[in-house]
Amino acid sequence: MLFSKPNGTSVALIDINSSDVGAALVRIEEGKPPSLCYSVHIPLEGSGGNLTAEALLALEEIGNRLVREGAPALRAVVGEGRVDRVLVSLGSPWQEASIETKKVQKAVPFTYTKSFTVDLLGPAVDVSGRSVTRTVIATLLNGYLTPEPYGKQAKRAEAIVLTTSLDNEIVDSVEKILRSAFHTRDIQYSSFLEAAYHSIQSLYPHEKDFLFICVTREATEIISVKRGYLLDAGAISCGSSSFSTAQGCVGSLSGLLREFAARHALPRTIFVLTDDKSAGTVKEAFNDSSLHTLWLSDVPLATIPVQASQFSGAVKTQGFAEGNARIAMLALMAASES
Repeated sequence: MLFSKPNGTSVALIDINSSDVGAALVRIEEGKPPSLCYSVHIPLEGSGGNLTAEALLALEEIGNRLVREGAPALRAVVGEGRVDRVLVSLGSPWQEASIETKKVQKAVPFTYTKSFTVDLLGPAVDVSGRSVTRTVIATLLNGYLTPEPYGKQAKRAEAIVLTTSLDNEIVDSVEKILRSAFHTRDIQYSSFLEAAYHSIQSLYPHEKDFLFICVTREATEIISVKRGYLLDAGAISCGSSSFSTAQGCVGSLSGLLREFAARHALPRTIFVLTDDKSAGTVKEAFNDSSLHTLWLSDVPLATIPVQASQFSGAVKTQGFAEGNARIAMLALMAASES
């Protein structure tokens, strides 16, 4: 046998946001950082007025490239060009995300089980035309974060739940394109904000309180983390294409952050993921009086840009792959699920 394939998983990563459609083929093996073998990006201009149609056309072209160029690149590294599964991230405006905390307290200790979690969450609310998914991203027993809560005793339990809803119309179109390209039905969806949450925690373990702000061409998505827990998530329909010219974008951002501030004090550390051209504009927005007063202090905010180079130690890049922060975050998410 000339080529022995190591044990592992090959995953196609698909990232659809209002700035571009990106993809990568990543190899995941136990005990090693995920390795990007091939990557491709197609920017979205937004000039045609139908962002969804433009994104789907870009995805079709990316599917063709993954088969034509990506499979040989993967084969050169692994010895086989087959993809085991597909992980898709859909950003705003096609995905909406929210955070809620479910709590229960009893007078006597109880055993926390999977069935107890199901009862605690209750039935999901149906949203017309959208697929709703709920994920428990953290569990606290008696006030302490408990990574493996099942089977443990407690008097008080809290489940922090991420609820995402996807536009069914684009989901159907995305799956049709990807099934044609990869001949697989193993297509999974992931929240990019959840991937970002875990990635920032991994890169900056000492940062327990922070905002993460992702600005794409037509949308801005935000999460708020306190004491290491994801407490809030939201989005506005203003992005890098209009931040520099539309004061209304600053007003929308201020409104969303005010909602966060009504529930908890806003963190002073802000991680910002956007393209290089918009980074300065977004940073300047936080100097606007309507935003700066939300922190009730004149102490300067710590604004940290998120760049591909920060992931060089956590995600390996080889072959025909280029570093990309969003793809790196999804690669770490895929590795954690394998």
